Amino acid sequence: MTKNEYHIADVPVHYSSNGHSNHHPVAPALYELPGEEVQDIMSKMPHRIIRQGITILFVAVILMFAGAYFIKYPDVITTNVNITSSNPAVKVVSQTNGRIQQIFVQDNQLVKRDESICLLENTANYKEMLLLKSLLNHLDTALTLENTIRSVSFDQYTQLGELQPGYADLYQSVHQYLFFVEKNFIAQKVKQLQSQIDYQFDLNKELVNKDVLLKQQLLLENKKFKADSFLVKEKVIAPLEFDDSKKELINKQINADATKTGILQNKLQQTEYLKTITDLRQQNLQQQNDLQQKIREDVKRLQAQWEMWEQKYIMKSPVDGKAVFFNVWKENQYVADGEAVLMIVPPVGNYVAKASLHVDGAGKVRPGQKVLIRLSSYPFEEFGMIPGTVANISSVALDTAYSMEILLTNGLTTNMNKKIPSQAELPGIAEVLTDNKNILERLFEKIWRGNKQY
Repeated sequence: MTKNEYHIADVPVHYSSNGHSNHHPVAPALYELPGEEVQDIMSKMPHRIIRQGITILFVAVILMFAGAYFIKYPDVITTNVNITSSNPAVKVVSQTNGRIQQIFVQDNQLVKRDESICLLENTANYKEMLLLKSLLNHLDTALTLENTIRSVSFDQYTQLGELQPGYADLYQSVHQYLFFVEKNFIAQKVKQLQSQIDYQFDLNKELVNKDVLLKQQLLLENKKFKADSFLVKEKVIAPLEFDDSKKELINKQINADATKTGILQNKLQQTEYLKTITDLRQQNLQQQNDLQQKIREDVKRLQAQWEMWEQKYIMKSPVDGKAVFFNVWKENQYVADGEAVLMIVPPVGNYVAKASLHVDGAGKVRPGQKVLIRLSSYPFEEFGMIPGTVANISSVALDTAYSMEILLTNGLTTNMNKKIPSQAELPGIAEVLTDNKNILERLFEKIWRGNKQY
């Protein structure tokens, strides 16, 4: 290094030949380059540092691959799910437009199956409708219809609304039957014919007695005829007298035969009378049965009309449970046809989770896979998720979705050990954990799939 040049670390000053200094930036070309020793040191990396770097890099790669092998995460398929009790709640809806005429139960009251809950406004009197139902059931189950009809009253039903014409038909049928039974014209005819039979029977007795006498006369006349036959041969009596005896015998024989004929005709007449009585009695039974059948048909028809009226105007509980009204319903409130008025919540039993699984990716879902359910009403960050497993999947999709049933492994207890209160229905989102693969498998699977495409 000359005396006129300095390193860049020093103050860059250049002296002229006359000894005066000029302050100005030094050009890069004038900077002093490192010495040969320094350059030799900087150009040769120490072997220890190289080995340590390679080792650290190798270990890092090994750790990365180990982590990619041991770290696994599953595919997640989400779908809507609804958790319900094995005895699901049932909605009770109105079947017609109208106002509520009467409410029979209170909110949250326990009710029995088929118990009446409320009555919608209609033209019939509810008490008379209940009495009519009891009457119809009484007539429908009666073994002896005549006795049952005589034991009830039919004149107290005047406000049956839509059922009034049907009741009028039943009322007319009942009175026709009672008129037939009370007047009983056929029975009177049978009674008259029975009197004729009794007369014929007495006449037959007389004819039988007369036949006995005529037979005795015929026997005596036959003896007399035989004696006269002997006497006429001996010429004791004249032939003319013998002819008179023969004529008398013939007359006696004719009278005896006539009596027998009368007896036969009398018996024949009795048979005709008995046949007529049998026909009349059969006719009487047939007419009586037809009238009873007409009553029973009217009863059945009226029962069907009553059930239609009941279905239309009376809301009844379909199951045992608690009646929960959707709004604060009161009498005279208006409801529309198809409007849900209340829900019957049966006693809570086992819970069943039903989900609708879309066909996209459904082939990855199999029974036994884990499921996590996030409830809509309970944020999972605070309450956790309900664990479960896939129980079964329907074999056929309906409207591009399969039906999937999920088994709740811990009931309504979440994975944060919090118990969800019992409810009739809990909607939410189900996350089905499908293929649980590590990062390496997923990486090479994508590479393999990419190579397959070319």
